Amino acid sequence: MRAVVVLRDEIEPSFDAEEIHLLVLENGTGGRAISEKGEMRAMARDKIRAIRRAEKLFERFEEFYNVSGLSIAFDRFEDELIHTVESLGAEVVYFFTSMPLPERLLSENVTLVFPRGGLSFNKALYVHSSSTPDTAWLERAKELFILAIVQPTMPPEASSRKFREEFERMERETEELSSQLKAERAVIRGNIVEDTLRYSEKHGADTIFLNRGLGKENIEKIVERAKASVVVV
Repeated sequence: MRAVVVLRDEIEPSFDAEEIHLLVLENGTGGRAISEKGEMRAMARDKIRAIRRAEKLFERFEEFYNVSGLSIAFDRFEDELIHTVESLGAEVVYFFTSMPLPERLLSENVTLVFPRGGLSFNKALYVHSSSTPDTAWLERAKELFILAIVQPTMPPEASSRKFREEFERMERETEELSSQLKAERAVIRGNIVEDTLRYSEKHGADTIFLNRGLGKENIEKIVERAKASVVVV
């Protein structure tokens, strides 16, 4: 498995991957103009310190993985991440720090993992949506609950038929998945973010699998508030 590992600080190398590319995020000067020699020297010292720190991280991870590359992003984090994913042909991105989720990553064939401590798949909640999930990740769960949330649109008079069709589609697809994965399931009317978090707590999930079809905004809100690890499939 080829993975991009996004981090700011040192972490324990305890995730699944054979070949990795480290992407270290640093607070840089962005596009600010450097007007004084003192500012230029300070910026140079900061970058030298960042490079030395990244080299130590590289050496640390080399003990456990085939580290094929190292990038340090002082700004334009999203562009650097997309470039790294495409260059490596990554199958998974591990986010060990917070950053805006690039919209383009949701259209890439790559799994996004947001660990909360060590990754555990004892109890998992999978929230289904419109795209076909990578069931190889779902199969890791010892105990899996499949949830589909159909969120009403306004006005209800115009959306009742669309809502019913969506509900029936979710019923069919979750039934097929639950049979395939030997999992319990539920299809409900509700709010995607709030009900995902509620069911996660209710079932004691240590991992929440999110279908990428839930969309960037919903995924970011769930990642921000979830106590469990989040995996976007």
